[in-house]
Amino acid sequence: MTTPLPPSGLGAVYSPTVACSSISHPPPQVKCAPIAHFTSLPCDGVGNDALRSSTPALRQGIPTSGRLLAVNSSYIAYAVKKGLVRVIDRKSADKTLLRGHSDNTRIVDAAFFGSEVIRDEGVGGLWDALSVARGGAASGGGLAPKPPSAASDVLATLGGMGDASGVIIWRIRTVNGALGADKLLQVQYPTGSRLIWHPYNPNFFFIMERNIEGASGNKAGVLVETTKLVTKRNSDNEQVCECAPDESNIPGLTPLASGEDALSGANDCTWASNDAKHILSGHDDGMVRLWNVSSPPEIACVASLPVADSDSTDDDKRVTSVRFLSQYEDSISDASKITPPFVVGTKMNFNVSLWSAFTAGNPPRKLRVFGLQTEVPPALPNMLSIELCPAPYRPALNGNVTVPSSYVLLCEKSSGVMYALHLETEWKDGTSNTVVVNGFDAVTTLNVVNPVFSFSVAPSENAKSIKEEREVELCCVQSKAVQMLSLTSEMLLSQTGLPKQDEVAPGVTLIEAPAEVSDEEFEGEFDEDDYSMEEDDAVGSDANNDDDDGDDGGVQNP
Repeated sequence: MTTPLPPSGLGAVYSPTVACSSISHPPPQVKCAPIAHFTSLPCDGVGNDALRSSTPALRQGIPTSGRLLAVNSSYIAYAVKKGLVRVIDRKSADKTLLRGHSDNTRIVDAAFFGSEVIRDEGVGGLWDALSVARGGAASGGGLAPKPPSAASDVLATLGGMGDASGVIIWRIRTVNGALGADKLLQVQYPTGSRLIWHPYNPNFFFIMERNIEGASGNKAGVLVETTKLVTKRNSDNEQVCECAPDESNIPGLTPLASGEDALSGANDCTWASNDAKHILSGHDDGMVRLWNVSSPPEIACVASLPVADSDSTDDDKRVTSVRFLSQYEDSISDASKITPPFVVGTKMNFNVSLWSAFTAGNPPRKLRVFGLQTEVPPALPNMLSIELCPAPYRPALNGNVTVPSSYVLLCEKSSGVMYALHLETEWKDGTSNTVVVNGFDAVTTLNVVNPVFSFSVAPSENAKSIKEEREVELCCVQSKAVQMLSLTSEMLLSQTGLPKQDEVAPGVTLIEAPAEVSDEEFEGEFDEDDYSMEEDDAVGSDANNDDDDGDDGGVQNP
């Protein structure tokens, strides 16, 4: 069920309960294909039940955007129990189990190199083709240099609190027909909560610092340059870098630190892939901070911006999600812009706001706000999972060229409900392939069988023409399974019974008063215990390369 959002005002609050009561049919059911039967828990950012139960500040977990799985066009990797990671080849369905993290912790984040950028493959690869079709010049989707392949074999996994290994960098490989992995590097950084790869260089990644209530410090995390790390061989002849977060002057590790002693980590970070020079971090104090990371070890916080509502409580002020929209421009920033526009999640991601770019002289402006009002309160245990995904593609029927767009996907962890918030976009001019984002114009409520705890866009290397429809696939860790979900344009864009343009749809409340940011406020130069490994069985697959753990994860051949 798709509900239009009003073009006027600052934004809108959406109540799916009221919206669904106004129609006679239920929201559409998302198509799914099973990968593995697996009972999982949401990612709590802690990954250590003993520590969580013994530490009052950790009882409910911490705000986290860490993923329980990683996926690209070649592999699916997902966390299982006891610090293990299952990897499945998407083409052959071969599988392997990665061992290296402590068995008393769970994985709190996983990412393949190159998984955060817009590539030439799949739906994201339409940008150039559409631009050429309308008489423009191809330019790699506005990105330079060329994005990494969607088939990267380099995987990073991050263990929970107390994990002896911290970050492990793996290379997935096939030898003599058997899928396996090599440990390239371990970085024993015990307070990391997320790992964000450099958009184009696998020798750089960012480890985000955990944000624990009552903790002190002034770091958002550390930038790691692997070529400068000092490592030693452990008993298994593996390269290990030992580092304590309170140490200084560690070769290859550059802290993202400010003069604010109460910073105490970050809740989420995003790396701009248009030039790879800037990282944006979100914090408990309702601020986002922009860091110039182009010339380590000289890294500075160049701007701070308050993004939470002025009437928010301390809990509500927490910035729980930040995402650069690196493939877009906004309609108000001038040539002095230094970042793309960005999306911010507050109130446990029940509020999503769109902001213009950081520029050399003026602060970003809030362009649009979307609020979700459900029967579930916006508290930490109910924090919504949030991801960006390209919109499914459908060729235009009137001869015009379809404008590429994206969705902000929000998933409830307590029920099988997903919300797809559509970005309103348009071509910047008549010839270029630059796309401008203006706001949010529609939201679609979708049903899934089981709650979604973690998900990621699954890129495809298919080379369909721009005259063919394309679905978007999401690989998801759900409460009782790992599945591939398919989003279609018909499912997301079928607006039935829409009101006239001057009417507000049922379930939508208009937000009238804009909240401007003054120059004075802008600071800157510009139960797993019951789980058995036998549960994790392949569905519809006779995958080979079994191991002695009985974890028979598998995937259907694409």
